[in-house]
Amino acid sequence: MSANWLDIHSGAIQAISTIVLVGVTFVLFLVTWTYAKAAKQQAEHAERLVEETQQQRFDQHRPVLHPSGTPPLTESGDVDWQPHCELRLQNVGSGVALIVCGVLFPPEPKQPGSWLPERYTIWRESSFLPGFEGQSVKLVKGITKMNGDATIGGGYQLFAPRKPTRQLPMGGQYNILARLTLTYKDIFMHKHGAVFDYIDPYGWQCVDLLSNIPKDLEDIDQEADNAMTESIARISVTESGPLLLSDDTPVVEEVFRALKGRSKTLAGQITRVK
Repeated sequence: MSANWLDIHSGAIQAISTIVLVGVTFVLFLVTWTYAKAAKQQAEHAERLVEETQQQRFDQHRPVLHPSGTPPLTESGDVDWQPHCELRLQNVGSGVALIVCGVLFPPEPKQPGSWLPERYTIWRESSFLPGFEGQSVKLVKGITKMNGDATIGGGYQLFAPRKPTRQLPMGGQYNILARLTLTYKDIFMHKHGAVFDYIDPYGWQCVDLLSNIPKDLEDIDQEADNAMTESIARISVTESGPLLLSDDTPVVEEVFRALKGRSKTLAGQITRVK
């Protein structure tokens, strides 16, 4: 009797067994997925803790340089371009500042020039320890080959913003006389930057403090130097023909004069071409 019943209901029994097996498999899948998700969340949480701990360690050793004093100015309020002058920098951060570089540019001109603009340079100064009153650094005219339209960090130009017209100050725009851009490294060799504007009559005002920037001033100047070298390499120099200078890259005045001095027959035969 029981054998006949099993034979009669064998199909149903197989179907029920299959459903039970599928159910057990689904439950096992849910348990495995839950454990895998929890393990992933724990791993992500541990990774975040490691990153936060590492960032806290970096922040504890982050330098922040701040200028003080007045840049050299003429009676009319323009930058006085002397061969060299001094500026005081203070490390108000919590870490040592290494390989300090800086450039001071005037406001952006209304029309770009063929020569590189006037600029002061601070180059590879020694370390600045935190907590001290600061130290004087020498601003030397020229030296670098970067132009003022180069940008750093979040897109800040090395040029100071253009001078406002008589109408613009009424709208609240400040009269910015110069922009100082600084870059330096921490003890982990991370690159940092700081942008300051000298505003009449308020003095140095921080525009932004930049952390972990991809390129510092040395990198930007090296790119400018490479571009200038390529531009000079395209110069066609002949004793009988003109000297053609590509105008897509500003040429340092010293280089231009050196080229003119290479041959007396070239004097007066230098022409810029686009």
